[in-house]
Amino acid sequence: MAKKKQSNRIPDKYKELSILLTIVLFSILLWDTFLIYPIKLFVVIWHEIAHGFAAIFTGGRIHEISISFQLGGLCTTEDGIPFLVASSGYLGSLIIGYGIFITSFDPKAGKWLLTTLAVIMILFAANFVSSPAGGIMMILFSALLFLSPRYIPKVYNAYLWRTLGLISCLYVVIDIKQDIFSDIFIRNDAHIIAEITGVSAGFWGFLWLLISLLVVARLIWYTFNKK
Repeated sequence: MAKKKQSNRIPDKYKELSILLTIVLFSILLWDTFLIYPIKLFVVIWHEIAHGFAAIFTGGRIHEISISFQLGGLCTTEDGIPFLVASSGYLGSLIIGYGIFITSFDPKAGKWLLTTLAVIMILFAANFVSSPAGGIMMILFSALLFLSPRYIPKVYNAYLWRTLGLISCLYVVIDIKQDIFSDIFIRNDAHIIAEITGVSAGFWGFLWLLISLLVVARLIWYTFNKK
Protein backbone atom coordinates (compact mmCIF):
# COMPACT_ATOMS: atom_id res chain seq x y z
CA MET A 1 0.00 0.00 0.00
CA ALA A 2 1.42 3.36 -1.00
CA LYS A 3 2.13 5.84 1.74
CA LYS A 4 -0.06 8.87 1.86
CA LYS A 5 2.00 11.91 1.06
CA GLN A 6 2.11 14.31 3.98
CA SER A 7 0.96 17.80 3.10
CA ASN A 8 3.15 20.76 4.01
CA ARG A 9 0.25 23.14 3.47
CA ILE A 10 -0.22 25.62 6.28
CA PRO A 11 -3.74 25.33 7.77
CA ASP A 12 -6.08 28.14 6.80
CA LYS A 13 -6.64 29.19 10.40
CA TYR A 14 -2.93 29.94 10.83
CA LYS A 15 -2.89 31.96 7.61
CA GLU A 16 -5.92 33.92 8.76
CA LEU A 17 -4.38 34.53 12.17
CA SER A 18 -1.13 35.69 10.56
CA ILE A 19 -3.03 38.16 8.40
CA LEU A 20 -4.91 39.44 11.45
CA LEU A 21 -1.76 39.95 13.52
CA THR A 22 -0.10 41.67 10.54
CA ILE A 23 -3.04 44.09 10.37
CA VAL A 24 -2.63 44.80 14.10
CA LEU A 25 1.11 45.40 13.72
CA PHE A 26 0.84 47.71 10.72
CA SER A 27 -2.07 49.63 12.22
CA ILE A 28 0.02 50.34 15.33
CA LEU A 29 3.04 51.37 13.25
CA LEU A 30 0.89 53.61 11.03
CA TRP A 31 -1.42 54.81 13.80
CA ASP A 32 -0.82 58.54 13.30
CA THR A 33 -0.84 58.44 9.50
CA PHE A 34 -3.57 59.25 7.01
CA LEU A 35 -4.11 55.53 6.33
CA ILE A 36 -5.66 55.02 9.77
CA TYR A 37 -7.27 58.47 10.01
CA PRO A 38 -10.51 57.56 8.11
CA ILE A 39 -11.08 54.62 10.45
CA LYS A 40 -10.66 56.90 13.46
CA LEU A 41 -13.29 59.22 11.97
CA PHE A 42 -15.59 56.25 11.47
CA VAL A 43 -15.25 55.28 15.14
CA VAL A 44 -15.84 58.85 16.34
CA ILE A 45 -19.03 59.06 14.26
CA TRP A 46 -20.43 55.83 15.69
CA HIS A 47 -19.39 56.87 19.19
CA GLU A 48 -21.68 59.90 18.92
CA ILE A 49 -24.48 57.99 17.15
CA ALA A 50 -24.41 55.46 20.01
CA HIS A 51 -24.94 58.28 22.53
CA GLY A 52 -27.90 59.42 20.43
CA PHE A 53 -29.44 55.96 20.24
CA ALA A 54 -29.14 55.53 24.00
CA ALA A 55 -30.91 58.83 24.57
CA ILE A 56 -33.77 57.95 22.22
CA PHE A 57 -34.22 54.41 23.56
CA THR A 58 -34.36 55.63 27.18
CA GLY A 59 -37.01 58.27 26.53
CA GLY A 60 -34.83 61.25 25.63
CA ARG A 61 -34.10 63.15 22.47
CA ILE A 62 -31.14 64.36 20.42
CA HIS A 63 -30.57 68.08 19.94
CA GLU A 64 -27.60 67.81 17.58
CA ILE A 65 -24.46 65.90 16.72
CA SER A 66 -21.25 67.64 15.77
CA ILE A 67 -18.25 65.92 14.15
CA SER A 68 -14.99 67.64 13.20
CA PHE A 69 -12.07 66.68 10.97
CA GLN A 70 -9.89 66.89 14.10
CA LEU A 71 -11.52 63.69 15.41
CA GLY A 72 -13.72 65.62 17.79
CA GLY A 73 -17.34 64.72 18.37
CA LEU A 74 -20.24 65.87 20.53
CA CYS A 75 -23.78 64.53 20.85
CA THR A 76 -26.07 66.93 22.71
CA THR A 77 -29.06 65.15 24.21
CA GLU A 78 -31.95 65.88 26.54
CA ASP A 79 -33.55 63.59 29.13
CA GLY A 80 -33.12 59.84 28.83
CA ILE A 81 -31.21 57.82 31.44
CA PRO A 82 -27.94 59.76 31.98
CA PHE A 83 -25.87 56.74 33.00
CA LEU A 84 -26.84 54.73 29.92
CA VAL A 85 -26.44 57.70 27.58
CA ALA A 86 -22.95 58.49 28.89
CA SER A 87 -21.91 54.81 28.88
CA SER A 88 -23.04 54.08 25.34
CA GLY A 89 -20.34 55.93 23.37
CA TYR A 90 -17.33 53.65 23.73
CA LEU A 91 -19.44 50.53 24.10
CA GLY A 92 -21.54 51.39 21.05
CA SER A 93 -18.59 52.01 18.74
CA LEU A 94 -16.93 48.85 20.11
CA ILE A 95 -20.04 46.79 19.31
CA ILE A 96 -20.14 48.21 15.77
CA GLY A 97 -16.49 47.29 15.20
CA TYR A 98 -17.09 43.80 16.57
CA GLY A 99 -20.18 43.30 14.41
CA ILE A 100 -18.45 44.46 11.24
CA PHE A 101 -15.53 42.12 11.89
CA ILE A 102 -17.64 39.03 12.64
CA THR A 103 -20.00 39.49 9.69
CA SER A 104 -17.06 39.93 7.29
CA PHE A 105 -16.84 36.11 7.35
CA ASP A 106 -20.44 35.81 6.10
CA PRO A 107 -21.19 37.80 2.89
CA LYS A 108 -24.98 37.75 3.38
CA ALA A 109 -24.85 38.84 7.01
CA GLY A 110 -22.17 41.41 6.18
CA LYS A 111 -24.24 42.90 3.37
CA TRP A 112 -27.27 43.16 5.65
CA LEU A 113 -25.31 44.81 8.47
CA LEU A 114 -23.42 47.26 6.25
CA THR A 115 -26.64 48.30 4.50
CA THR A 116 -28.36 48.84 7.85
CA LEU A 117 -25.45 50.95 9.10
CA ALA A 118 -25.51 53.00 5.88
CA VAL A 119 -29.22 53.79 6.33
CA ILE A 120 -28.72 54.74 9.98
CA MET A 121 -25.86 57.10 9.09
CA ILE A 122 -27.92 58.81 6.39
CA LEU A 123 -30.85 59.27 8.78
CA PHE A 124 -28.64 60.74 11.48
CA ALA A 125 -26.81 62.96 8.99
CA ALA A 126 -30.11 64.32 7.68
CA ASN A 127 -31.77 64.89 11.05
CA PHE A 128 -29.18 65.56 13.73
CA VAL A 129 -25.76 66.52 12.36
CA SER A 130 -25.15 70.26 12.64
CA SER A 131 -21.66 70.54 11.14
CA PRO A 132 -21.19 70.41 7.33
CA ALA A 133 -17.97 68.44 7.84
CA GLY A 134 -19.82 65.81 9.86
CA GLY A 135 -22.60 65.54 7.29
CA ILE A 136 -20.15 65.10 4.41
CA MET A 137 -18.17 62.44 6.25
CA MET A 138 -21.28 60.48 7.16
CA ILE A 139 -22.61 60.55 3.60
CA LEU A 140 -19.26 59.31 2.25
CA PHE A 141 -19.09 56.51 4.80
CA SER A 142 -22.71 55.60 4.05
CA ALA A 143 -21.89 55.29 0.36
CA LEU A 144 -18.94 53.02 1.14
CA LEU A 145 -21.03 50.87 3.48
CA PHE A 146 -23.76 50.45 0.87
CA LEU A 147 -21.65 49.99 -2.26
CA SER A 148 -18.75 47.85 -1.05
CA PRO A 149 -20.65 44.56 -0.49
CA ARG A 150 -22.33 44.97 -3.88
CA TYR A 151 -19.47 46.03 -6.15
CA ILE A 152 -16.18 45.11 -4.48
CA PRO A 153 -15.10 41.47 -5.01
CA LYS A 154 -16.03 39.33 -2.01
CA VAL A 155 -12.48 38.57 -0.86
CA TYR A 156 -11.36 42.20 -0.95
CA ASN A 157 -14.59 43.38 0.63
CA ALA A 158 -14.22 40.86 3.45
CA TYR A 159 -10.69 41.98 4.30
CA LEU A 160 -11.63 45.64 3.98
CA TRP A 161 -14.28 45.34 6.69
CA ARG A 162 -12.31 42.84 8.74
CA THR A 163 -9.53 45.42 8.89
CA LEU A 164 -11.90 48.28 9.66
CA GLY A 165 -13.70 46.31 12.36
CA LEU A 166 -10.48 45.23 14.06
CA ILE A 167 -8.86 48.67 13.97
CA SER A 168 -12.10 50.22 15.22
CA CYS A 169 -11.86 48.04 18.33
CA LEU A 170 -8.16 48.86 18.73
CA TYR A 171 -8.98 52.56 18.44
CA VAL A 172 -11.41 52.28 21.34
CA VAL A 173 -8.68 50.64 23.44
CA ILE A 174 -6.09 53.31 22.63
CA ASP A 175 -8.56 56.20 22.93
CA ILE A 176 -9.69 55.09 26.39
CA LYS A 177 -6.08 54.71 27.51
CA GLN A 178 -5.19 58.20 26.28
CA ASP A 179 -8.31 59.84 27.70
CA ILE A 180 -8.18 58.28 31.15
CA PHE A 181 -4.57 57.45 31.90
CA SER A 182 -2.67 60.36 30.33
CA ASP A 183 -1.37 63.39 32.23
CA ILE A 184 -3.62 65.74 30.22
CA PHE A 185 -7.11 66.23 31.66
CA ILE A 186 -9.88 65.86 29.08
CA ARG A 187 -13.46 65.78 30.32
CA ASN A 188 -14.93 62.73 28.68
CA ASP A 189 -17.61 60.09 29.14
CA ALA A 190 -15.83 58.50 32.11
CA HIS A 191 -15.80 61.81 33.98
CA ILE A 192 -19.49 62.36 33.23
CA ILE A 193 -20.34 58.88 34.58
CA ALA A 194 -18.16 59.57 37.62
CA GLU A 195 -20.24 62.68 38.33
CA ILE A 196 -23.45 60.65 37.96
CA THR A 197 -22.40 57.65 40.07
CA GLY A 198 -19.84 59.04 42.48
CA VAL A 199 -17.40 56.33 41.34
CA SER A 200 -14.06 57.57 40.01
CA ALA A 201 -13.45 58.15 36.30
CA GLY A 202 -10.40 55.90 36.58
CA PHE A 203 -12.60 52.98 37.55
CA TRP A 204 -14.91 53.43 34.57
CA GLY A 205 -11.98 53.96 32.22
CA PHE A 206 -10.30 50.79 33.46
CA LEU A 207 -13.56 48.85 33.11
CA TRP A 208 -14.04 50.00 29.51
CA LEU A 209 -10.40 49.29 28.74
CA LEU A 210 -10.76 45.76 30.08
CA ILE A 211 -13.94 45.17 28.06
CA SER A 212 -12.25 46.52 24.92
CA LEU A 213 -9.22 44.26 25.36
CA LEU A 214 -11.49 41.27 25.88
CA VAL A 215 -13.35 42.11 22.66
CA VAL A 216 -10.09 42.34 20.69
CA ALA A 217 -8.96 39.01 22.20
CA ARG A 218 -12.31 37.51 21.24
CA LEU A 219 -11.86 38.64 17.64
CA ILE A 220 -8.45 36.98 17.49
CA TRP A 221 -9.84 33.79 19.04
CA TYR A 222 -12.79 33.80 16.65
CA THR A 223 -10.47 34.17 13.65
CA PHE A 224 -8.22 31.31 14.79
CA ASN A 225 -11.14 28.94 15.27
CA LYS A 226 -13.13 30.03 12.22
CA LYS A 227 -11.05 28.26 9.59
